[in-house]
Amino acid sequence: MAGAGCGDASDGQAAPSTVASEAPATEPPTTTVPPPTTTSTTTLAPATSAAPTTSTKPLPPAPILPYRNATTLAEVLAAAEFALADPMTAPDDFTVWAQLQQQAYRDLVAHPDWQGAARRAMPEPFRDAFELNLEAGTHLRRLTSPQPGLPDWTIVAPPPLAQL
Repeated sequence: MAGAGCGDASDGQAAPSTVASEAPATEPPTTTVPPPTTTSTTTLAPATSAAPTTSTKPLPPAPILPYRNATTLAEVLAAAEFALADPMTAPDDFTVWAQLQQQAYRDLVAHPDWQGAARRAMPEPFRDAFELNLEAGTHLRRLTSPQPGLPDWTIVAPPPLAQL
């Protein structure tokens, strides 16, 4: 569980942009995934070229916001665990499910009273991982509090491989 403790439900953000339906207990939860993380743009080439060129440019990921309640968190976390375990999950979807999972564990650490509902909703194959992720997040939270923003840093490109 990378990134545990990085967010907090008290940071003023609203519910996640991906929300599970409040389905009856007898039906599996339904979940929607945010829009794709890429978009196509058409750029006109210089006058010497007869055809426009098309490029695919990645969009920044949609923010995964804290959950508003234990029921929604439990449903989305269970769906995320299934999606992350499924080798057929598309890479872009995998990233979104992983972010939803990470936010769920951060919120469970921030709201211990939600842990029982999430534990009961967790499918059997994922219960051991659930307990380990929750324990790791709890220990991480004890080490440091979530920060409201990123540190002042600059990301630089690495030197060419031949120089390394």
